Amino acid sequence: MANEIPDTLSSVDYATLTEQLRDIISRLDTIYSRLDTIYRLGGDNPVMDRIDAGVDRIDAGVDRIDARLFNIDSRLTAMRNSLRNSDRIYRLGGDNPVMSRIDVGVDRIDAGASGIAARLFNIDSRLTAMRNSLRNSDRINGYGHYWD
Repeated sequence: MANEIPDTLSSVDYATLTEQLRDIISRLDTIYSRLDTIYRLGGDNPVMDRIDAGVDRIDAGVDRIDARLFNIDSRLTAMRNSLRNSDRIYRLGGDNPVMSRIDVGVDRIDAGASGIAARLFNIDSRLTAMRNSLRNSDRINGYGHYWD
């Protein structure tokens, strides 16, 4: 049930979702920091293999999170459009406060999802760049450890 996307706006726990996404971003920042330490200390090919595997798993996780955010955002937008066209809202008349509040809420969720996706993309890009830099480093490619 935890991995399921809710079908209605009322069943979405935005506080929990936001907290989970903040936790994920914090963990990715920690991983980035640890990789930076490994980069500065140098390593050998088994280290590079482990880094590659870890970054690949992070890439896959970021893609899954991004897809879920897009799915949630798309479903919320579809629900908003359906509600806008529904008979109950239409009977309330043109610029009604109920629809305005729904629009504002969905727009805020939309902006939050876009911000989270951009942050995840940034972290993912930094990790990939660091991995590529490590792969081309003298410290990884057979010269062993040395001190700066």
